[in-house]
Amino acid sequence: MAKNDNVQLRGNCCHCGRDQAVVGNVMADHGYTLEHHWRQGACSGSRDKPMQGNPLLALDVQDALRKLADKHAAMVFEAPDKVMVKRARHDKEAEYKGWAELAERDQKAYRANWEAKRDFIVRDIRGVAEYLQKLAAVACYEPLREVLRKADPVPIRPGDRKLRHSDQYGQGMQPPILTVKYVDRGRVHWVSDNGKSGWTGTQAWRKWADAPAAEGGAA
Repeated sequence: MAKNDNVQLRGNCCHCGRDQAVVGNVMADHGYTLEHHWRQGACSGSRDKPMQGNPLLALDVQDALRKLADKHAAMVFEAPDKVMVKRARHDKEAEYKGWAELAERDQKAYRANWEAKRDFIVRDIRGVAEYLQKLAAVACYEPLREVLRKADPVPIRPGDRKLRHSDQYGQGMQPPILTVKYVDRGRVHWVSDNGKSGWTGTQAWRKWADAPAAEGGAA
């Protein structure tokens, strides 16, 4: 397959089924969240081979999921030594009671809640395995997909201006104008027209409305 920098190869992850980019011959990182502009977690299929052309790997993942579901289904409730009866608050610590101190109806409710959570986990895992099986039956025998790459986002430069978005600014209220000072590792550091400084993630910054052009200059 000829290399084309404008074309991206995409396939389906054996672990989650998502359509993701394929880099080299493995899935690109995916399934993570961005918290405070740092990655948290990732799909176990990141940097593993895609479904396309790898039916045995897909079957191995599905078998592992079914074994995990069976393991959860075999779990039997065991009464804990103590149970939290009141959650902690900013001015009070959490309250606990010993299992024997609970009324019988509370013990039954606690056990029923535990079993409901276990059964939900089992159904969820088996549902994922079934979904992956149906997807793999087709995707494993297809080639990787070629798609045109999306254009790079417009660079954020010092001096760019935005209207700060917030629910606290109601109809008729003028949100402050933020001016970029510099950009560092996904953070846009700005100063507002009232003199306050702060930062915003680049994705959020791009979604905000452009501020009107400054008097005597461009926006």
